[in-house]
Amino acid sequence: MPRNISKSKTKIVIDANVWVSFAIGKSMLYLRDIATHKAIEVIANLNLIEEVSFALQKPKVLKYISPDRARIALELMIETCKILENKQSYSLSRDPKDDYLIDLAIANNAHFLITGDKDLLTLKEVAKVKIITLKDFHNIFLKELSTF
Repeated sequence: MPRNISKSKTKIVIDANVWVSFAIGKSMLYLRDIATHKAIEVIANLNLIEEVSFALQKPKVLKYISPDRARIALELMIETCKILENKQSYSLSRDPKDDYLIDLAIANNAHFLITGDKDLLTLKEVAKVKIITLKDFHNIFLKELSTF
């Protein structure tokens, strides 16, 4: 991370695909540890919450998880995220449906946008927001914590 996380919270935006993967349980259980850590501030908006809620109700997702597990994942998201709003103003992604995530991250001075979306990952960094996978963020986060 660009600075010591003990001085201020690291602001992150977590893409819907990461939340859904967490619900399915694809070896991403450390998302809970990251989202609830006192040095992390997870930022979301209503669009992101609606996207996750909708995705968790899709039959192709529900064949892997119970409705109960979907509810738990959505509750974790709602309980750990700071809900903010922003106006859409950027058109930077190859997929225009992803632009709201970039807008959310930039408008709220996020340090990271965590995603598994290749269209977003190819950008690598936008307006000082690093765009990385959850695994990469987890590795950076653990390294930073070990410096205490």
